[in-house]
Amino acid sequence: ITQYNTTTGAQAMFYTIENKDGDLAIVDGGYNCDGDISQVLDVIKKHGNHVTTWILTHPHHDHIGAFNGLYPYADKIGIKIDRIYATDANRDRIVEMARDNTDDVETYDDFEKAIEHSANVKYVHSGDRIKILNGLSAEVYHAWDHEVDETDCNPCNNGSIMFKVFGHKDSMLFCADTEQPIEKYIIARYKNELKADYVQCGHHGSTGLSTDFYDLVGATKGAFFDGPDSLYVKGNNGYTGYILMDYFKKKGVPIYKYSTAPNSITLK
Repeated sequence: ITQYNTTTGAQAMFYTIENKDGDLAIVDGGYNCDGDISQVLDVIKKHGNHVTTWILTHPHHDHIGAFNGLYPYADKIGIKIDRIYATDANRDRIVEMARDNTDDVETYDDFEKAIEHSANVKYVHSGDRIKILNGLSAEVYHAWDHEVDETDCNPCNNGSIMFKVFGHKDSMLFCADTEQPIEKYIIARYKNELKADYVQCGHHGSTGLSTDFYDLVGATKGAFFDGPDSLYVKGNNGYTGYILMDYFKKKGVPIYKYSTAPNSITLK
């Protein structure tokens, strides 16, 4: 599993997952900008222009923008994508709860337009078990559901796909942009299943999930923060990522972030 930086200098999310055969899965991809699209394209080209699985956690521009910019031209440039997993977002709630410059409905509409005639897209739900690569599967612990529709706080973030991938011994939990308003529902359903060796921190590690949630996860081998160092400095425009980073540092958990990316780990 590899974490990539964004080319914009801002927070975003782009991971790749590979098996021993070199097959490729992508998680999100970053912004719809030349730099992030080029970065994703470079990775795909190194894998023979073949993506086995593409997971799109939620329709925010820092997560699926690059996909939106690339996918309409994939066939023309010889890229094959076997399957795409997405969260079943409620457009009405996105519009109703949209925040300036964050919940841009255009990103969601661009995604829906891009996949309109695609037969390889599946909307996932809590409890699904999905195939990532040959020999690698994932459990979905959360995606957009009725509880997200009912929340008054950032439904687009809280409708993110949360999933865990399994090696033979190790596992990694991807939290995407899930935040505290939805974590109580996840804990109620999956309290005993959240434990993982590695964790990708919810909402870039800032204003995301509580330390009580991460106590249940109990990651000891690595915590991934998807943002620049400036995001984790106390007093930076209200960002609280430093709190979670200090939490993991005190536990002696290795920290992975943009300043050291690309960061790769192997699930044993």
